[in-house]
Amino acid sequence: MKFSITHKIVLPFVIILLLIGSFSFNLILQTRKAFESTDQFNQLAAKQTLAANIRYCSTKLLMATNDFMITERNDYKNNFYSFYEKLLKYKNEFESYNLDQHEKNILDQIRRNVDSTKFYSEKIFNSYGEKNSDRSRRIELMETMDYKFGEQIENGVNELFNYTLEKILSAKHNLDSYKNGLFFTMPILGLAILIITLIISYITSVRIAKPILTLSKAAESFGKGDYSVRPKINTKDEIAILANAFSSMAESIELSYKSLRQSQQFNESIVKTIPSALIVVGKNRDGASSPESFSKGIVKMVNQSFSELFGISADEVVGKTIKETLSEINLSDLCKEVVVKGTVVENVLCECNSPRKGKLVLNLSLAGFELGEENILIVINDVTELKRAEDAIILEKERAQSYLDIAGVMLVVINADQNVSLINRKGSQILGYNESEVIGKNWFDSFIPPETKELVKTTFLKLMNGKIDETKYFENEIVTKSGEKRFIAWHNTLLQDYNNRITGTLSSGEDITDRRNAELATQKYMLELKELNAQKDRLFSIVSHDLRSPFTGLLGYSEMLVDDFDEMERDEIKTHIAAIKEISENIFVHLSNLLEWSRLQRGKIKINPEKLALNTIIKDIVELMMPNAGKKEISLITEVDKNIFVNADQSMLNSILQNLISNAIKFTYEKGTIRIRANIKNDFVEIIVADSGIGMTDEEINKVFKIDASYTTKGTAGEIGTGLGLVICKEMVEKQGGKINIESEKDKGSQFKFTLPIGLD
Repeated sequence: MKFSITHKIVLPFVIILLLIGSFSFNLILQTRKAFESTDQFNQLAAKQTLAANIRYCSTKLLMATNDFMITERNDYKNNFYSFYEKLLKYKNEFESYNLDQHEKNILDQIRRNVDSTKFYSEKIFNSYGEKNSDRSRRIELMETMDYKFGEQIENGVNELFNYTLEKILSAKHNLDSYKNGLFFTMPILGLAILIITLIISYITSVRIAKPILTLSKAAESFGKGDYSVRPKINTKDEIAILANAFSSMAESIELSYKSLRQSQQFNESIVKTIPSALIVVGKNRDGASSPESFSKGIVKMVNQSFSELFGISADEVVGKTIKETLSEINLSDLCKEVVVKGTVVENVLCECNSPRKGKLVLNLSLAGFELGEENILIVINDVTELKRAEDAIILEKERAQSYLDIAGVMLVVINADQNVSLINRKGSQILGYNESEVIGKNWFDSFIPPETKELVKTTFLKLMNGKIDETKYFENEIVTKSGEKRFIAWHNTLLQDYNNRITGTLSSGEDITDRRNAELATQKYMLELKELNAQKDRLFSIVSHDLRSPFTGLLGYSEMLVDDFDEMERDEIKTHIAAIKEISENIFVHLSNLLEWSRLQRGKIKINPEKLALNTIIKDIVELMMPNAGKKEISLITEVDKNIFVNADQSMLNSILQNLISNAIKFTYEKGTIRIRANIKNDFVEIIVADSGIGMTDEEINKVFKIDASYTTKGTAGEIGTGLGLVICKEMVEKQGGKINIESEKDKGSQFKFTLPIGLD
């Protein structure tokens, strides 16, 4: 540490050092330690100054909140945040010194209480300007903040200050120890040198100890609450600087304390003049504080509004028990019962017969607080006119509701929060809910189907924002309590408050479900009729074209036989008869397919599903088709497990397999291969007929299952067909609950896959 010493002290030291040499060096070390202790003392004093600054800032921020509540001026709110930031700054500076755990705990406690004060202050700040702001609530917040957290902050700072003071006294003790040690460092020196050394040491000690002692006494008085002390030290060293800082701190804290007292007095004057009637009740005369004995609690204060409301002066009730006071102000039995219990309640409505104002309706609240001792604050507001107005509004609302209930359409009011605030009887009947089950529910979450919820909500928001015409007609589905969906046609009107702000929509809705269902049914019938006409046209085309051509050939061969029979050779006649036979067989197959398709369309074929062994069915069909395959030397390979069963109509299954295998033979080249296999997929059996034939393009695949596509082509050996076989297969598969599809590539063969339900016992 750097320190300044006058030339009068330095000169004797130089002389002594020259005289005693090495013996005096020890004296210098002892003296240096004394000054190091002084440095420690200065650090402790600086910490004590920071503690005082923290107290000053905490006092100022409490005053700022009080001033804001009184004046509602934003500059006091700004003052609050300014002193809050300064307080955190001083706290951080305090923490920059070496702290023990106790000091850290005290600082943490101060910080928590200051943050609580900030929390309550911000609640007070934010409550101004709000609609229906509760002034009594703000007063309660202010009192909680002043008398609870403010007092705890003051206690914490005082504890920190006194704790630091103890450390200062300890440092002083160490300094005294070093001072005393100076008297015993050089016993071997001569009497003259000893006397000179003692004189110099004494002078030095006095110069160091006297200002420290002065400062310590000032700190002790300060710790006891005497903020008027101003230590005076005439030296120009660090202790003098510390003393000046101490005086400035004491002056600031004294001014802050006086301001706080003035603010408290001002707050008390406000409480006495607020519009609400206030009664402060303390402990009862027996000193008890339990709810059972609260009726004996003493009335400590009533405000001017109390006197004006009940016509009783403060002198007539202050000092009496709360039970006696209640008897004088003629509160109803309900109110008396609530009050004498002494428990915290809010917004209890009760009646009072006032000799001045007649029958009154009162709003009563009880809140507990501490101000040196336990107290109960009773807040009473005259809400007679408000209650009358509310009753009138309720009556008018009930009357309006009765008008709405008469309406034959659904009426719904949806507010800006998308919740239902009103619905008439017709609306409740359509939804299947009681009115109480609908009011307050989110309209879109509760009554709109999930698949259309976002679309309907977006339309509502556009309507609220004025992006679409409010008179525009809308239709959407709603979901009733039973889960049924109903179509409603809406007409909407925007609702506005007295500031012309949009608050919601009034929507009238007509249930058009039956009409819409009839329209949908008509559309369905029109589509079915169109499909039937297309099928009819295809049938006529087949009859007129596909049957006419074979008959032309049949008639031609027959005519040749009749006209030239006598001139023909036997082999030529046999050839003509064989051609007539082949044409007749094709006509028979064609007519059979037409008949089968027609019966399927008219529902004349009954399905009799049963458990069938697929392997057995396929083997029978393959054996039946083997002659046709043999003509082209085609290999028919079956790869079906004997344990696979299907649930199907045997006649239909035979027809499906026969058509698919016959089709595969028709379009497979000579010496080709056809494989029939099956596998189980979930609850179905997939059957595959794969050939190595000519294959199909995607365009051809799209035509083979359509009756109106007129798609047919010749086989690899010139075989002809009707184009109905695959159409019939598709109909039969789907009627049994399965599906059919084709995988094919041109010149690389085709795979016909169809599914049927698995056979179960």
